[in-house]
Amino acid sequence: MVEEGRLSETFYIPTQDDLAGILDEEKGVGLVSEPAVHQTMAGRVSSIFQRKNIPEYGVDVTKVDWGNLVPPQEANIKFQSQPHRFSVALGWKNDVGESLDVNLNFDTKANKFDWNFLEGPEDQTMVAMKSSSFVIAQNMLTIMEAEVRTQTEEKRKAEVAKPKLTVIKGTKRERVQDEVYGLRKIVRQEARDSKPAALQIVPKETPTEIKREIEIPEQDEFDSMLAVLSTVDKGIVKVALDDFNEKGIGKFTRKKSRDEDGEPLYTLAVGCTVPKGVRVLVKESSSSAGQRTFEILDIRYRKDIYRKAGI
Repeated sequence: MVEEGRLSETFYIPTQDDLAGILDEEKGVGLVSEPAVHQTMAGRVSSIFQRKNIPEYGVDVTKVDWGNLVPPQEANIKFQSQPHRFSVALGWKNDVGESLDVNLNFDTKANKFDWNFLEGPEDQTMVAMKSSSFVIAQNMLTIMEAEVRTQTEEKRKAEVAKPKLTVIKGTKRERVQDEVYGLRKIVRQEARDSKPAALQIVPKETPTEIKREIEIPEQDEFDSMLAVLSTVDKGIVKVALDDFNEKGIGKFTRKKSRDEDGEPLYTLAVGCTVPKGVRVLVKESSSSAGQRTFEILDIRYRKDIYRKAGI
């Protein structure tokens, strides 16, 4: 825990000396691949902001695997106007109420990281803390994404379950159901019962909905296809493919062009950070009762894929 007497009551910049109170170096974390973690976090952020715009989010500290860090009393994620730039704020308090605040600052688009320690992230005395910072930030974003996904799904289900009110247009006065109105209703009902039965129209059966699914390639091949996109847009495309496969959400279009074997081509349009977005080019690989499966041929920004594929 934070050592008593080390912290200023007004403003304090943490240093390497404070690690002894918050870092258990006997629990090794190991070095992390910073570009890989930045890419993963970019995908989490994209998934979160596609569902909900949240400038700040408090994470339940009991749900986080803190690894070799002493669990803090407070943990928050704060996003800037551009969500790929965000800070993880951690706060500890010792037994006499003195506090230590650590801010971890990430830019997943530029693959940059900094903090408020006096020593920089590249200082050799701060290697363990730097690795822990990346692991903790990724864990917190994962928890946040899961909670936001659950909240939006529950809200969607509540909206579907909410009864819809039928509004009768043109009503100019409130209908009072008095004795006279009740008698009129009985007379009208008797008149209808005396009429011959009308021809019953049987509605046509609704055709069974056909599920469409885009197969995700092996990881190496998938990464190669995504290589032409920015880190943020890679995350957006992954979320869009998940939403299409799980919920059928997305603009899926059959093109006039065909491949070399004469098979029709299709595209899934994905909005992203570039005007007119990304296109996922696919063709049908198999079909069965109630199921159509498509394989990915290419993933590029719209202007590039139309020129390359000649669509």
